[in-house]
Amino acid sequence: MSKIDAEQIKASVDIVDIIGKFVELKQQGSGFKGRCPFHDEKDVSFNVNPTLQTYKCFGCDAQGDVIDFISNHKSLDFKAACEFLGADIDPGQKPPKR
Repeated sequence: MSKIDAEQIKASVDIVDIIGKFVELKQQGSGFKGRCPFHDEKDVSFNVNPTLQTYKCFGCDAQGDVIDFISNHKSLDFKAACEFLGADIDPGQKPPKR
């Protein structure tokens, strides 16, 4: 990837699909909930908002977009997280609809 276009990457992936590869998410209303991967918890406090394409944990205050999640979960810098997410994106792929 010669030039990182973070907005294109975020528009080309669905945060629910990406986070769902690492966290068991259950739909609750228009959002999704699961156990936070960033701290130990008994209760579900990790929320994913598919409309805003963001996540937030009300237990440890981890929050952000899909790039932030991959960066934190995989311990990658911004560029590496973008490359991780961009590896499977088809350049002609249309953004996900939710």
